Amino acid sequence: MESLARISEKARVALTDARRNPASALAQINTLNDGQAIGAGAGISQDLAEGYQRLVIEPALARVSVVDEDGNEKTFYFARQSTVSGISNFASYKAPIGRLASQDIGDTYSLPNGVEVEVTEKLILHPLQVDGDWDSERTRAFFEDAPASLIASLRDLLTKSPKDKDDYDPFADWDSEHSGISDDLHREVLRGISLRDQAILDKTQDELFRMPLQARLMLKGPPGTGKTTTLIRRLGQKLQLPEEMAEDIGTVRQARSLNEIEHKDSWLMFTPTRLLELYLREAFGKEGVPSDNSKIVTWEAFREPVSKNHFRLLRSGSSGGGFVLRPSVRHETDQARNDMIGWYEDFDAWQKKTFFTQLVEASKSVALSEQEHLQTIANSAFQALGGKEEGSLLPVFVDLQEIAESLQLWIGERRSAIRGRLDRHLRGQINRDRSFAGQFLHQIESLEREVENDPDEEDLLPDEDIARPTSRGEQIAFSTFRRAMQAFSRSVAQSRTLPKGSRNAHLLEWLGERALPRDEARQIGQELLLMSQVSLLADPVNRYFRGFSQRYRAFRRENLEGWYAPEGLEASALSSHELDLLFLAYLKSANNLLARQAVSRGIESRYWTRLRDVAELFRNQIVVDEVTDFSPLQLASMYELAHPDIHSFFACGDFNQRLTRFGASSEDQLRWAIPQIELKAVNVGYRQSQRLAEFSHDLLLAMSGEETEVHAPQFGSHTGVQPVLFEGGSDTDETSKWLSARILEIERSIETLPSCAVFVPDESNVQPVAESLNMLLEPVNIRAKACPNGEVIGRETEVRVFAIEHIKGLEFESAFFVGLDVLAYNEPDLFDKYLYVGATRAATYLGLTCERHLPERLAPLRDRFVEQWAS
Repeated sequence: MESLARISEKARVALTDARRNPASALAQINTLNDGQAIGAGAGISQDLAEGYQRLVIEPALARVSVVDEDGNEKTFYFARQSTVSGISNFASYKAPIGRLASQDIGDTYSLPNGVEVEVTEKLILHPLQVDGDWDSERTRAFFEDAPASLIASLRDLLTKSPKDKDDYDPFADWDSEHSGISDDLHREVLRGISLRDQAILDKTQDELFRMPLQARLMLKGPPGTGKTTTLIRRLGQKLQLPEEMAEDIGTVRQARSLNEIEHKDSWLMFTPTRLLELYLREAFGKEGVPSDNSKIVTWEAFREPVSKNHFRLLRSGSSGGGFVLRPSVRHETDQARNDMIGWYEDFDAWQKKTFFTQLVEASKSVALSEQEHLQTIANSAFQALGGKEEGSLLPVFVDLQEIAESLQLWIGERRSAIRGRLDRHLRGQINRDRSFAGQFLHQIESLEREVENDPDEEDLLPDEDIARPTSRGEQIAFSTFRRAMQAFSRSVAQSRTLPKGSRNAHLLEWLGERALPRDEARQIGQELLLMSQVSLLADPVNRYFRGFSQRYRAFRRENLEGWYAPEGLEASALSSHELDLLFLAYLKSANNLLARQAVSRGIESRYWTRLRDVAELFRNQIVVDEVTDFSPLQLASMYELAHPDIHSFFACGDFNQRLTRFGASSEDQLRWAIPQIELKAVNVGYRQSQRLAEFSHDLLLAMSGEETEVHAPQFGSHTGVQPVLFEGGSDTDETSKWLSARILEIERSIETLPSCAVFVPDESNVQPVAESLNMLLEPVNIRAKACPNGEVIGRETEVRVFAIEHIKGLEFESAFFVGLDVLAYNEPDLFDKYLYVGATRAATYLGLTCERHLPERLAPLRDRFVEQWAS
């Protein structure tokens, strides 16, 4: 207790001194993570201040005693993350020596000075200050010659005699006999909705979170085994990088600087639901990891703006190209959905081969032009392409760079000349008829609402390299006119007509005689056709990435009846799986180029400009929670976001908890998505009571025939109670009466209602069940909260109602699963997964209801249920 007081006071003084004299704090700052603060003379870093503040209220979390071979004893104290000077043998748990806090009694450990010691005593502390005196409640104590024990109060243990009369409780025997449903008053009951705080990890978890930054790892295990806790602990340690972690610090410093993001901010965490993101925020705060909406995201929230604003795969208001994402459409066949890897590999090989062929054909075509300068360059390009394998674009792009630069001047001159001719023509029409400009803009607006864009039309006169007009209307009018006249001119030069019903065809018809004369259009069209071929050689990297959408449309047309269903195919639309496929192909192609030092060094040049947007996305750490809920294509894209010199990827999950039909279903799929990934297992269950852990084991066995090996922790696992079952609850009000009665049982048993959740089969049930429960619980001041669409997390004092699809990864003291037989009927393929996930959300109290009867598949477990908890 004296050590806790001393550490707290030292931290209080250090915090005060640092605020008065910021320069004194700079010695404590890790220069790798706080370069901006030092460079700007910003004074005490926010991280350091928060560290001192935490030490004031939480001085230490573990006390470990060791002895060396000469019999010399030493005691170490470990804090959650920060330390303060002036305390001997005091370290952060995240520092390398922090591993000592996770060792078991009798283990040997080599200290930083090389001395081997044996662990003889360990206390896992929960410090708190009461009336100015320090104490530790629910202290887990491990001794060499005594059994492990849970100490309710260290101060009471030290200050009271076992024979103290004050210790006698005349009601103890009665309480023991009539305790009903609470068998361990000292265990930590879950009150709020947040990840359980496991400050000191067990030995297996500790080893895994300390693996090098460059590791690629999936942590797998049953529910409640601390997978997410380990993931967050690792992320926090690798962001802070204590100075003792020389290997990881060297990894970061040696990595190429591909964007402006500092290491402490260079991370992304993907979760399958928004609700899980909200749930994890408090856990991140305890680890000293600032989190915001840009760092903890769902895949959809990350993918869509990047696809639109960076990759330009999706259409935007300022760009007519790309697709429209329609998650409700289904273009791909069952074959594609069931073999996403084969589907992706087929497209990627096809699109690379197609572009390579286009380069070869362009070099041949340009070599036949009448301009000797172009002939010479085209022949050089043809020679550079010769001998290359079809689809081997990386060496092709590198070899074409010098040739491409020699064509840029010609392209620029022709582009400027043609743009000038088209702009002068439009300006002439506007000057002849002052009302024309307004009429033209109204026609454009009308067509944008009613007619699809022409996605396959190439724009050789982009607005990117000209000054922006002062008027938005002027920009729209001239840009639209140029695109329409390009399409018209090329069609005339090729003796074809524009696609009937296309936007350009409608504009040409509306313009009538105000369009280009056909003779002038033919001349411009011939120049544009040559420009198109030359630009492939002059700007191949940009053309390659800009052409992904066009090539995908062509691939889709060629693979009807195979990867795609011919009926209902919308040319301008993408399904979610299609966007995942395109996203990965784009990202992987860019990364293959950026992997070359020569390319990344020249990334500021115009030739490689498309790669800059991709480099901005790289992060030093990528972490994924509930990894099996993501498809192989999504996981592969996440991996490609890892910095190419670091490849740090850490994920956790359980194949038995996969709640999506197209999530990764095997280790082979995982290894395809993340090459050289290691799979490590954890199997000590910290969440559920002994009875619920046994029920979950038998449930999985009954549903899938699989066995899980989950061990109870060394101590602290409480017996708990049997799950309860209600059948015949076809009426919402009747079911709610039963639920409310069970909820009140729980509140009476432990005085204050713990965290409580109700899971319903789908979104349509959320509001009705919440309203019905509210009517019944309002008289006892308990509120039921509807949490629709997984967007609302609710308050810790409320009974929260969720659709089952959103509750992955969450943890509650009590959980009720409503309409089990309805879910079995509606979701036969995923029912066993939903049930297993729902049942394992509860720590102590689990209740199930059925509208009619328990599903037949659960009949072997019927004797495990009781009707109510109180006797």
